[in-house]
Amino acid sequence: PLRWKKRRVILVNSMSDMFHGDVPLSFIRRCFNVMSEASQHTFQVLTKRPERTAQLAASLSWPSNVWMGTSVENADYTWRIDELRNREDRTSTQSPGGSSFLISGAAARADSVPRAR
Repeated sequence: PLRWKKRRVILVNSMSDMFHGDVPLSFIRRCFNVMSEASQHTFQVLTKRPERTAQLAASLSWPSNVWMGTSVENADYTWRIDELRNREDRTSTQSPGGSSFLISGAAARADSVPRAR
């Protein structure tokens, strides 16, 4: 993505989860560094583990071109939405301009939340 001249929306991990417990923080940081450098693009990062996202939030730099999201297969997993929103509340004060997030699934869909001031 660093060499692509045309702006793109990039789904970072369509068949995996960057916030899986077996993914080391060092790898996640490298991904976030690339996403930050490639600021002309919008990156969608989906996870079924927003609780780990919240745990690692203070260890990551959250560029405004990263949209965090969670999958909600059914009503049993709507708690993921609140967990992701909680992550947004914590990091928006640490990240200038805040971040956007995307929620996808059967129960809810939102394209973004208002940015923190």
